Amino acid sequence: QSQLIASTTISRVFDGNGRLLYTAYFVQDVTSERKATSNFQLAEQQNRALFQAIPDLILLLDSTARVIDVIPAASGMLLNDASQGIGKRLSEIAPALAEHEASLLQEAIGQDGIVVHEFDQHFADGTAKALTARLARCGTDHVVAVIQVNTSTREADNELRRLALTFHLSEDAIVIANLAGKITEWN
Repeated sequence: QSQLIASTTISRVFDGNGRLLYTAYFVQDVTSERKATSNFQLAEQQNRALFQAIPDLILLLDSTARVIDVIPAASGMLLNDASQGIGKRLSEIAPALAEHEASLLQEAIGQDGIVVHEFDQHFADGTAKALTARLARCGTDHVVAVIQVNTSTREADNELRRLALTFHLSEDAIVIANLAGKITEWN
């Protein structure tokens, strides 16, 4: 069973004396346009839901680093609400990026890959977090920037480096074995 969606326009036509000559009815089939609009709106809702499921801050920037669209991070990092970011420059949202803003944007716009930049952001409450910005070109002159907290990852990497250095520089013999008792490494 198919459904027809129509647009109807009714026009009354008068003569020079103001008498009604006839009423014209124009009916136009707009089924395909309505279905296309509905499919587009559904796809847009699905895409926004997918992006909102990502815990990171997502920004759509123009070529001057001005924010066009925002999906705030679930944690409220840098922005609590999208309206706080629209129209601002990237450096106003993440001041630690101010020095690199122009070069990061130009690099992202000039290539097909992802530009990654790690930085430390200091917050008003006195805390600092290690953040990573990933920027990718969107169209010809826009950039999508995804900013995520990577403090735990950086701390874990630093701890592993410290332990590796201790392992290799220790004067004591250190032997590492797997659960089967097989020696896998020693210093």
